Amino acid sequence: MKHANGELNTCVLRALCSAQMRIRDLQNNERTKVAHWTRIIREELAKAGRAQNYHAYPDRTESFNRSEWLYDACWIDYGVSPSKIPPPQVRYLRSVAMAAECEWLSSDGNFLDDFEKLIQVRAKLRVMIFGGKHEEILDQRCAFASDVIERYADSVPEDVFLMVWMPDDSSQNLQFKTIEQKSK
Repeated sequence: MKHANGELNTCVLRALCSAQMRIRDLQNNERTKVAHWTRIIREELAKAGRAQNYHAYPDRTESFNRSEWLYDACWIDYGVSPSKIPPPQVRYLRSVAMAAECEWLSSDGNFLDDFEKLIQVRAKLRVMIFGGKHEEILDQRCAFASDVIERYADSVPEDVFLMVWMPDDSSQNLQFKTIEQKSK
């Protein structure tokens, strides 16, 4: 389950491309409902996480029905260790491989509310997915996010953010950029 960030990026981007294809297949009246977009993205990210042997949220499998675990989507690496008290084995959180948030509203405040969830998580990869009519929004959001990361006191050089623009126009492909924290 140990993946380099490049492999994590690839897995996430493949899942998001699958999600975009499913979104394109929606009827025109459903395409405009961002709740559908978020649900599809969460489903595709969860499926990709499970394929990589992570416990992936949201988890709607028959054995477990949990919509979220802190983030819109995340991939968790759990360990199991012997316990001195019942039950005989205890599950523990080993790491968070990926945490993702979606924000479709265009205001900086709404974007910041979700981005701040990602900035504080100790995940190998943090994914911020957002919409917009024009691809310039990717550069604008990246500049805004870089400024927020730089000002965050607990940022470390290992922090990696994948910024993903899902265009409102379904004829365009998603675009992305990676932000890595600079040494302080």
